[in-house]
Amino acid sequence: MTELQSESIPLLVNSIISDDPLLRAHSTERLVSIALLEEQSGSASGELYLCALITLLKIDENAPQHVHTNTLSIIIELLSNGVNLNELAGLIPILTKLGSEKDEKKKKITTKAKMIETQLASLGIICPPTSDEILELKRQNEEYKRITEEQQRIIQDKERININQLRENEQLKSERNNLVPEMIKYSIPLSVLKKIGDDFKIPLGGTEDEKRNILEVQECDAQLIINTYENKEDNIGRRRIIQAGVVESLLHIFENRELSTITRIISLAFFVMTTSANDEIKLLLFQKNPYPGLLRLLDHTDILVAGDAIAAINNILIGGSNTSPITQTHPHFESMNEIGGIEKIYALFRRNVNQHTKYSVAFCIGYLFRAKEIEDADMRREIVAHLKLLTNDPDDYIQTNSKFALIDLARNE
Repeated sequence: MTELQSESIPLLVNSIISDDPLLRAHSTERLVSIALLEEQSGSASGELYLCALITLLKIDENAPQHVHTNTLSIIIELLSNGVNLNELAGLIPILTKLGSEKDEKKKKITTKAKMIETQLASLGIICPPTSDEILELKRQNEEYKRITEEQQRIIQDKERININQLRENEQLKSERNNLVPEMIKYSIPLSVLKKIGDDFKIPLGGTEDEKRNILEVQECDAQLIINTYENKEDNIGRRRIIQAGVVESLLHIFENRELSTITRIISLAFFVMTTSANDEIKLLLFQKNPYPGLLRLLDHTDILVAGDAIAAINNILIGGSNTSPITQTHPHFESMNEIGGIEKIYALFRRNVNQHTKYSVAFCIGYLFRAKEIEDADMRREIVAHLKLLTNDPDDYIQTNSKFALIDLARNE
């Protein structure tokens, strides 16, 4: 290519995009002519006007057929000479359009356009996306990203739900397994327990036969409670008895009925509620204000009934001791002292009672006077002496509780 021809290419390209159709046609003819001469001479400077040729095909759609044909021929030749292929990416839409012509007169153009398009495709040259296509791709990408994130979130939520559900299932399974042994013990339905509570509320009145029938029903109910809960650590069952109102009904009997008509089986039924029970049950029993009724039983002529009462008081006091600071006065002291309970308990100690009843009394006074001085000198001397004696008892329960009672009393010194 001559220097003059090289300098004229930009002018020719400008002329191609001119509004003057004659000038465009002349410029097209001139540019094709230069390109053909370059092709014939084997010059390697074809890339200098490749852009111009592409521009020609894009803009001058109304150029004569021979111009399109020659232009396409030059481009094919340039492809074989190793020009920058990326320059031709923008030409693909034009090639597609030219290659789809149905006019037989343009068959030559169609063939060449398809050849170039096929060659570019084989070399991996694709049409660059338009701005609208880029925006659409971005939109699709964002939408895909959003959907992916949403799916991931759903998967994570499901996994979390599955984990939580698995934990809940395991917990329910564990609770069910733990409850099965307890449920087996529920030999007294709640409806029956409520009926028992109602039976105990029936006053012992009427004819002698009527009194006997009422007492038989109540003793039968009491025996059912004893058979079901005696020596059994069934705190759930005991809670159900409290909820059913049985405890209040028994306490009503203890507070109001003639002592001689309160039989051992009735007092024992209450006692089994306090033994083999945890501190929670003992606190629930204390909330029912049991001391007035139980203290009244200490005056019963049947020492076994009095023994059940003092043993029940002892068990409830232990619950109060276990659930309060050891450096403070026992939480039941005031409620017991207000009704003269301490004097009644000590009076039982001085009666001619069995050893079981005596150590229960000693324990009760020891617990009640935790971190508090026993002002009655005789009471202090006798109770402390008896507790020290019990520390050598062969029974582990008696040994342990006597030591605890002595420790409580020592806190007031």
